[in-house]
Amino acid sequence: MKNPQVLFVVAAVVLAGCVGQPGGGGGFGAGVIIKSFAPTAISVPSGTPVDITIEVKNVGQREAASVSAKLLGISAGWSGGTNELSLATTLGEGEGTTGFWTLTSPSDKKNIDITYDFLGRVTYGYKTDADVVFTVATSEYLRSVTRPGESAPSNLGLRSSTTTAGPLAVNARTKLPTVTKAGDKIRVQYEIQNVGGGRVYKTTPGDDILDIDGSSCPGRTSSEVRLAGGKSALITCEITTPSGFTQFTTVTHNLKLNYKYFVDSATTITVLGEAPK
Repeated sequence: MKNPQVLFVVAAVVLAGCVGQPGGGGGFGAGVIIKSFAPTAISVPSGTPVDITIEVKNVGQREAASVSAKLLGISAGWSGGTNELSLATTLGEGEGTTGFWTLTSPSDKKNIDITYDFLGRVTYGYKTDADVVFTVATSEYLRSVTRPGESAPSNLGLRSSTTTAGPLAVNARTKLPTVTKAGDKIRVQYEIQNVGGGRVYKTTPGDDILDIDGSSCPGRTSSEVRLAGGKSALITCEITTPSGFTQFTTVTHNLKLNYKYFVDSATTITVLGEAPK
């Protein structure tokens, strides 16, 4: 089995207001994607060696860790090496890698063509950071600058929200935060969306669980977050405002997410039958 080799591209997204990042399978900000997954021959005679090659690329903004690929769907009669490849310990910004499996098609000769389905699954560890900047005001100050029926001044409320490119996007959802006095807590809601074309997991693929890093979301009793249907989740963080201000102040918050992620790709190989003699 040949050693995998490496290549990589980076992308960043900067978003303003209550927005996230675009994405999708193989699209912008999708983390590690499968660029190709295909055999060296789509049809082979029985008892013939054939390579299945997988090429991956990190199109996100964070380093991918423990990148591996597993070949699923190997039917009885096929022979070859291990079904799991260690593609890279890490893939830094702009890197990618290629690996392959060598299999031998079933040696028992049939008089019909038989098509076999194979699935390539790539798993890796990843991180997503969301940075939010907003202006919080005291309720007394807000009343002094806003007449009944008028909107709050445009310099108050959510100012910007940025998410590092990857398989998850984070949208900040908060109205104008107000406090009675400096040092009060405010609640900021985040929507976490899966935009990478695969799924997050913590222990085994399919559990749809990610972790909030350390104390980056105060007020939560658990660091675990489960994405409903593998797609999205809402979380709320409690942020303590700075002391010493009397009217308004700028507050920044950094939410850090840690998770494993997997993406799949499918291919087929047809084993040719022999005409009856």
